[in-house]
Amino acid sequence: MLNSYTLHIKYLQDAIDNVVKSVAGGEYLYNLKLYVVSEVPFKMFGPKVVVYNYVASGDVWGVKDANANIKGFKMGDKVVFTLTKDLRKMLSKNFEGETGKQYGGKVINFKGGEATIQLENSAVVDIPYANLTNLGQ
Repeated sequence: MLNSYTLHIKYLQDAIDNVVKSVAGGEYLYNLKLYVVSEVPFKMFGPKVVVYNYVASGDVWGVKDANANIKGFKMGDKVVFTLTKDLRKMLSKNFEGETGKQYGGKVINFKGGEATIQLENSAVVDIPYANLTNLGQ
C-alpha cells in the first residue's frame, strides 16, 4: 500500500481517478468507499436533473518509483511559475524574486502538496502544484 487518501469531486469516475493520481506510482484502489455528499438540482433546457457530488476514499496501491508521475509532474520535468503576492508569502525568506515575473526550473523532489524546484539560478524553492506549469522533459 502506498497511501490512503480521501478526495471530494463532482463526477464519480473523476473522484476515483483523482484519488489514484494523488499518489506517485498509484495504480488502483483497495478498500474503496464512495459517498454522495450532496445533490444539486439543475435545470437548464429540459427536465430537471440532479447532479451528485462524490467523495472517494481508499488505499492507493501501485508501484513505488522515484520517477513516478504525481499530479502530472515527474522528476526532471521543466516547469515555470509566476511569482504572485500570495505565493511570495508562502516561500522562504531566502528567495528574492520579483512579483509578476516568471521563473523556470526543474523538479527535483516532491513534498506533500508541493514540488521542490531547482531554479535556473541554482536556488531551490518549494512551490505548490497549483502554481506550476509543466513544460515536460
